[in-house]
Amino acid sequence: MPNYGTVVASATLALLFPATLAQSQELHAGVAAFGDWRTDAPGVMRKITPADLPQPGATCVYRKLKRGRSGGEVRQGWRVN
Repeated sequence: MPNYGTVVASATLALLFPATLAQSQELHAGVAAFGDWRTDAPGVMRKITPADLPQPGATCVYRKLKRGRSGGEVRQGWRVN
């Protein structure tokens, strides 16, 4: 049979620990989730959903790659298959 003090201590920890964890966590969602090192801290969580991401092909990197391939702009000594 477990000790009464052990049961009380376990129950107290089980009730108090999640409450302190919930208070110290901060959730960034949507556009606010795209942060940098300045918004990072212990307990900060980020929720990024597919709706928050840019559409495929919407970034400038994609446009540069597409322009380089379709425009025939290939560096000398390189070839595109």
